[in-house]
Parts: sequence; structure tokens; C-alpha cells
Amino acid sequence: MEYAILALSTAAFDEDGALGGQSLKLYTRGLYELQKAIDDPKMRLDDQTLAACVLLGMFEFSECPGRTVSAYMRHYQGAMALLQLRGPKQHIGGLAHDVFQVLRMHTAFQGLGQGLASQLAKSAWMEGPWISKSKTMHDLLVDIFLQVPGLLSEVRAATSLQPRQSSLTTGLKTLSALLALNSQLNEWFESYQYTYPTIYWPQLSAASSSTDSEELGRLYPVSFHFPSYYVAETMILYWTVQTLIHASICSLSSRLPSSETKGITTFEGDNLPAKDNDDMSLADIQHIVETSDFMLWPETSARYICQSVEYFFQQEFRGIGAGVVLSPILVVKACLSRSARDFSREIAWIDETIGRIQYNGAGLAACV
Repeated sequence: MEYAILALSTAAFDEDGALGGQSLKLYTRGLYELQKAIDDPKMRLDDQTLAACVLLGMFEFSECPGRTVSAYMRHYQGAMALLQLRGPKQHIGGLAHDVFQVLRMHTAFQGLGQGLASQLAKSAWMEGPWISKSKTMHDLLVDIFLQVPGLLSEVRAATSLQPRQSSLTTGLKTLSALLALNSQLNEWFESYQYTYPTIYWPQLSAASSSTDSEELGRLYPVSFHFPSYYVAETMILYWTVQTLIHASICSLSSRLPSSETKGITTFEGDNLPAKDNDDMSLADIQHIVETSDFMLWPETSARYICQSVEYFFQQEFRGIGAGVVLSPILVVKACLSRSARDFSREIAWIDETIGRIQYNGAGLAACV
């Protein structure tokens, strides 16, 4: 782990490029030491071995010396293999729990691209590492996030099938599960918003963009600021999860027109809260969707994420802030790209922002 820390630290403080070769040498030595530890049956399960694997992955994220995501993914996959080998109860506290928390977040975002439910979404991993402590509000939010990739997989499956009663029933059940998860997210926010007097506030943006023009004005003239970095990280994650859930509800509900589902009068809402767990009528589901703001919120949440980016580019956060916003920005780009509306200006702004993220310390941004 020592060489992994030295490699990251050297890279972080190398503002003029003079130490670039040194950080790469330390990284290479770190790889050698990690392989030795993995080959040793005793060291393989040591907390520092897991931490070294994650830290070397972070070096790939920030520096990306090979200009490809493959090395970063190998570190992530290796860390997950070690995590599974160790088991949930080996991550109750200390360094092991901190590293596990990092992997939880990475796993949630990785699941979006892979289209698979994560092992970390299972109850053993949701509960085991907290057997001796209470979850924070951030932990509870990640719990919700970890359920999203599995539901996105169900959405894709439901919308790819030929419209017949069985597939439409599956689609409606998936829709009910999304609505239930959205209720969990709303309940989470109801609790979180009172933890601080103000969790975010608008200020005039100091950033400029090539998308600004005299005719159209500034795309994001106002940026959001937060009482702390921790709150900012939590809120941008909240808006990311909200964007994903609401965009999925919009997509799925638009592909389940009432004319094709007249034969389906009710179905069991297995994934709904207990108080709503009676047979749900199709009319009930459609009424919930049509009378809500789901059609507006994906775009609104996406805008809030973009308005938060400037906060993370502050000098005091160095490359850490840039790394935090990369995945949410990519989620926004994916959602806007799939919209029927024209978001070419917003997407151009995002592409420009990804370039800034790379410049500010997330080298992997050049490869996505």
C-alpha cells in the first residue's frame, strides 16, 4: 500500500509535470508489491492489500497512463474479487470499511453500464458491514442507488419484448418497482433536507463556456453552492439517482400505452410498500405517472447536476472534486442523448466539461 499512496501523492502534487516519471515508477513498483501480496495466502486477505488495489485503481483514474479504461477496470475487478473472497463481515470497521465504501459507490455506477444487479445489492452486503454501527444518510442513499442497475436491466428487458399480455404485465411490475424506489428516495430526501439549515443555494456563475452566446445567453448562469464538500457530494448523487429513476419511469410508461394494455386490469404490486401492496389496477399506475412531475424531473435533476459542477472545480478540492462529478455528468449526457427533445447545446456543454474534468485531475475522462 505504501507505494500506491506515494504514487497517488506524487501525481497529485505534480502540477508542472516534473514528477510525472517518478509517479509512474512508484505506480509500477506498487503493482509489483500488490502481486506479491495477492500471491501470498496470508497477505491476500489483509486490509492493506485490498486498499492497495483500490488506490492503484485511483491512480489509473487520475493519471490514465495507458490512455485506456482497461487498466482501471482490471483494478476494480480485482478489488471486487478480493472483496467477495473476504466476505461482508470483514468490512465492519477501520480501513476495510472505508475501502468497502469506495467500492460500493464505484459498483453502483459500474452497474449502470453493465446492466446487471450487483452482488453488493444483496442483503448480506447491505447489512453485514454495518452490524456494529448505524448507517449514515449517505449510506442509505447508496443503498437506494445500488437497486437502480437491476431495475434498469428489467426496463430494457420489458421494452425489448413483443407487446403481449405477459410482457406488458412484466413491464407494469417493473414500473411499480420504480415507483416504489422513487418513494424511498423521496422519504430519504424528506429526512436529509433537515440535517442542515440550507443544503444548497444559487450564486451567479463565474465560469464561461463556448455554449454561451449573446443571442441565447448563458446556458447555466447560476451555479449551486453547498455548506460542505460532503453535502455537495451527497446532493449530486441524489440528483443522479433521481434522474435515473424518473427517466426510467418516463421511458417505460411511454411504451405501455393504454390501448395495448386494456386486457390487464390488475396485477400484484410485489415491490410496492406494504400499504400499497394490494392488486394495483392499470388505471392506478397510469394516474400516478400522469399526475406527477416525472416527465419534467429527469431534465430538472440533470440541470441541477450541471449547475453543481462549478463547485467541485474549486482549487481546494484538487482532482478529487473533478473525479466525483465525472460519472454523474456522464449519466446526464446519456439521459439527454436519449430524449426526444433537442439537447445538443447541453451535450456540447457536457463534452466541454468532461475536458475540464480531465484537465483538473481525472485523466480517465479522456477515454470515456
